[in-house]
Formats: sequence, C-alpha cells, structure tokens
Amino acid sequence: MPQKSTETTPSPTAVGYVRVSTKQQGESGLSISAQKRQIRAYCKKQGLRVKKFYTDVASGSTGIGERSQLDLMLSELSIGCVVVVSKRDRLCRDMLISLMLEKEISKVSCSIHSCESSEMNGDDATAELMRNIMSSVALFELKRIRKRISEALQE
Repeated sequence: MPQKSTETTPSPTAVGYVRVSTKQQGESGLSISAQKRQIRAYCKKQGLRVKKFYTDVASGSTGIGERSQLDLMLSELSIGCVVVVSKRDRLCRDMLISLMLEKEISKVSCSIHSCESSEMNGDDATAELMRNIMSSVALFELKRIRKRISEALQE
C-alpha cells in the first residue's frame, strides 16, 4: 500500500513594501503598522507567506535609486515572489516611475499586488488599465497635496 507523502508544498512567497511620506509618520509608526497589518491579512487570504518587509520614509514621487529599502527589495527579489503593497500609491505616485518599477519587478518573474484593489492585480488588459488609471489619479493627488502645502506656507 503506498504511503501518503507528509511533505507539504511551501506557500508562494511575498515581500511587503511599506512607505510613509513624512519623518513624523515614520517615527510614530502608526501608518507603518497599519500597512503591515493590511499586507499580512491580504497574504494570509491569498495563501502567500510574507518573507520580509521593506519600509521607506520618502515622498511617493521619489524614484528608483532614491529609496534605500525599495532599492534593496528590488535587488533581493527571487523568482516568482509577489510584492504586496497596501495601496498602489505606497509604491509610488508617479506613473512613469510606476511603469519602470513594474518592468524591473517583472524582469525576475515577480508581480505587484495591491491589498486595496484586486482589479489591478494581474497581467490582463483590464488590470493594466486599472493600474494606469490609478497611477494617474495618484499623480493628480500628489500635485493637489503640493499645491495645498504651498498655499498654506504662503499664508
């Protein structure tokens, strides 16, 4: 009689990327903790094992090469790993940078998943369209934030 194998297939791996915009947010840790909780819950639901978190305190408009933890994450990605963010704008708020990051991540057969919107996760045309729309909205939001800050400083 054949014996059942007791070996289990390991869960696919994921890394979490967390970003806050200000030093104050970074020091308080509240937003960082909330993002990590969202990522852990998403990964559990998707059957992904979180291998590591990378956390930056930087503006969403800073690019590749300007965020130490983002750069480290990119250098440490292993084939088939899923990069999980709580929201796409945590990865970046600039559409060009977003497209560059997607390309870099896909070079090692990895993908990006957002906890907030499963419609953007995947390689199909609809997911790509949704990502591009949301990247445009994030850039619009960034410009509005900058304008409000500028106006407040002039008062």
